[in-house]
Amino acid sequence: MRGGLEKLRSELVGAGASHQAGNLARILQTTALKAVAEYTRRMSKFFVQTGPTSFNREEKADHERRIKGLAAEIDLLASAVNSSYSQFEEILQQLRVLGFFPDTALVSDVARAFYGRRFVDDRH
Repeated sequence: MRGGLEKLRSELVGAGASHQAGNLARILQTTALKAVAEYTRRMSKFFVQTGPTSFNREEKADHERRIKGLAAEIDLLASAVNSSYSQFEEILQQLRVLGFFPDTALVSDVARAFYGRRFVDDRH
């Protein structure tokens, strides 16, 4: 479906309907960001831990809460009018520091959604 929407966005740009293409780009961004946020919440208990000792139950629960908190920040980006990919990258870096790595395909969808919008904005 994403591919079809990206094609439609390109066709709208080609037809001179840049406003509609921009609206569609925003929908793609919101959808991609929300998918990463949901994945992060759902998978928050699966993270990489470094060091010789494991977290105790409380530390593990706190770590999961921190990961879920970053998922909430991604949701806020999805709702924001002027979010940017660099804002998403900052959150993504924080997730990596916590040993959590969202699905690569989902992260790629976010990048495509933002870079596609920039392409639309730069052409008009």
